[in-house]
Amino acid sequence: MNDIHEYMYLEAQVPGSLLLSRWERERAIQEESDQYAPIKDELFRLRLVVKALSAQIKELSEVLASKPTTVSFDLSDLSSASYQAATALPAYMEIYDEEVFAQLIDVEVHGAGATPAEAIQDLKIQVIKLYEDLQTSKPEELGPAPERWKKYLNERIKIIGTS
Repeated sequence: MNDIHEYMYLEAQVPGSLLLSRWERERAIQEESDQYAPIKDELFRLRLVVKALSAQIKELSEVLASKPTTVSFDLSDLSSASYQAATALPAYMEIYDEEVFAQLIDVEVHGAGATPAEAIQDLKIQVIKLYEDLQTSKPEELGPAPERWKKYLNERIKIIGTS
C-alpha cells in the first residue's frame, strides 16, 4: 500500500484531526531528535575523551611496569662486631626484576644483590669500607663531597671493637 492509500484508509478509520501525515510524523521525530542533538554531541565527545584516557592509562601502566619499585628504610644495624650505627642511616632500595640496589640517602654508597636482603647486607659492607677508607684518608686528600660523607658517618657510626 502506498502512502496516499494508507492515509486514505486511515482517514476512513480515524477522524482526520487525529491523523498525522507521514511528513508530520517525520517532522515530529526530527524535532524530537533536534532536541537531543546537544546531548548526543556531548555523549560523542565524552566517548572520545574516555577512549583517549583509556589509551593514556594503558601507556602509563606500561611505563610504570618498567620502573623499579622504590622502598625507603632506615639502616640501623651494620651487622659488624666493630661498628654500630649510633643513629639510623636513611636509605632506599630500588627493586628491579633481576637485581636490587640499596643506597644511603646522604652518602654516595650503595650495595647490590639478587634480593633485598642481599642488597642491604652488601650496603652494610660498603658503608663500613667507606667509613674505614675515610678514616684513613688525610683531610687534604678529600674533596668536598667525601669530606661531608666523613663528617656525616662520624656522627652516625661508633666504634665498638676492633676488627
